[in-house]
This record gives sequence, C-alpha cells and structure tokens, in this order.
Amino acid sequence: MLLSVIANGIGLGIIMYVNIGSDSVSVFCDGLHKAFSLSYGQASRAYNIICLGIALIVNRKCLGIGSIVSALSVGYILDFTYNCLVAQNIYLNIWGCLVGFLAGQILYAFGLSLLISCNLGMHSLDGIIYWLSAQTGCAYRNVRVLLEASFTLIGFVIGGVVGAGTLISVLSTGYMIQFFVNRREKRNGVNVSTP
Repeated sequence: MLLSVIANGIGLGIIMYVNIGSDSVSVFCDGLHKAFSLSYGQASRAYNIICLGIALIVNRKCLGIGSIVSALSVGYILDFTYNCLVAQNIYLNIWGCLVGFLAGQILYAFGLSLLISCNLGMHSLDGIIYWLSAQTGCAYRNVRVLLEASFTLIGFVIGGVVGAGTLISVLSTGYMIQFFVNRREKRNGVNVSTP
C-alpha cells in the first residue's frame, strides 16, 4: 500500500512539473488549484475527499484503510515531488518533457493498480468506476476513459492546463491500470476482477 501511495504521488508530481498536459484528474485538480488558490496537494486532497464520499455512498465495500491513506497522503507526496523538481530548476526540452510525462504516467497507473491489487481498499475513483462498470456492463477501461474525459473538460473550464499529455493520459490510464492489475493477477494467481 505504501509503495502505491509513493508511486502515485511521485508520478503525479512529475506529470505536473513537465507541464505538457497532465492526467485528467490533475487537470481537474489544477483547475481547482487556480480557481480557489489552493496548492496542488490541497486540490488533490479536496478531490480525493469528494470521491471518497461518493464511493462511500455507491460502493462502500471497495473501500478500506488503503483508500483513506491514499486519499489523505498522495497530495503531500505530489507537493513534495513537484517542489523538489521546481527547486532543481531542471530545463527539459520537448523530448525530456515527453519522457518525464511517460515516466510519471506509468508510475501513476502502476500506483493505482497496486492499490487495487493489495485488497486494503482501492482509490475511491476506482471504486466508483467499478460500481459504474457493474451497473452498465461496460469494461473498467471504457468507463475510466469516459470519466477521464469528463474530469478533463471540467478542469479545463475552471483553468486547468490541457496539452498533449492530457490526451495520452485520457486514452491510456484505464488500459494501463487494467494491464498492471491483470499482470499481477496472472503472476499471483489471484482475481481482483477488473470488469
């Protein structure tokens, strides 16, 4: 669980730093950051608490200590990573930004997949996605793409940065998470049941 939170926070911090467009949730949180003068971490915690509340209503069984620890701590690791990178004032050309984004995206998706697989409670958004998937019969990855697009649109409208990285993230996050979960299930002989 701890590795999940660290991977997620570092991945998001890198994505925010390279600034070529972030994952959809980060676009949403970036919009909250700008609209309400919050730090990235505070915006992330606000988003996580809202999702946690919704998940409590629609899919309580998917939540556990991992959900709470993730919701309350990823924002701190995100802030720490982002601030460390800013303090280093690292210049990145477009290729460096792209490599940085992809590394951040992989860490982010891997971190979320670890949280799903550790069976201590998944990220609240994943709990909502699992519930929606069960209600609609749509695959996890497809529901995730739809929600990612919605978060991107709302985040953009309230001031979040959208770029090439955002498109990559919207189209790949659900597939990457499902890939990592399926690999772990196959290796461990356990079924976490990604719809």
